[in-house]
Amino acid sequence: MEQQPAQASPLTREILARKIVHVVVGCALGALAFAPRRVGVPLILVLAAYKLVAEFVRLRRAEHRGDPFLGGGAMFREHERRVASGAFFLVVGVAIVIVSFPARIAALGILVMALADPAAEIVGRGLPIVRIRGKSLGGSASFFAVGVAIVAALGYPVDFRGVLVILAGTVAEALSGLWGRVRIDDNLVIPLATAATAQALSL
Repeated sequence: MEQQPAQASPLTREILARKIVHVVVGCALGALAFAPRRVGVPLILVLAAYKLVAEFVRLRRAEHRGDPFLGGGAMFREHERRVASGAFFLVVGVAIVIVSFPARIAALGILVMALADPAAEIVGRGLPIVRIRGKSLGGSASFFAVGVAIVAALGYPVDFRGVLVILAGTVAEALSGLWGRVRIDDNLVIPLATAATAQALSL
């Protein structure tokens, strides 16, 4: 969920479009987790290398918010003009979990980022309940609910371990925007926290 101001703006078409792209791209990259490693790992590493080069070129051109080769400036947020974008961290996060974890655990981390995070953003704007420094209780609750559904859909047991895994992802998402001046992107920390916890608990 992208961090929101104390009084969150309404859900606009631009925001909704970004969330749809986030879901589609996240799920498509998540499918690489199930590809043979000799195919999936090189593909995601090439994509991560491309994003690294694209981000370097984009940040050198401070006036350019979009991908310098593919465009799509409308998908970038205003503050991303001078910092690494959420799209960059999404690809990097996916690459790390695909390289580092077994396929199903990697897919779990990626799908939680791809589906639960946008749900938190949308619900957090429409039904925040309580808001703390731009994060909302309503958004976190929806993140947790969607995460548990993903655990069940992937055939994992929705028991104490499954709940702890999604709780780890929920906490990572909630804390990602609360580090003061240090910006830790949730597209990076959500899949890492979720997959690492699942691996540690032998889910």
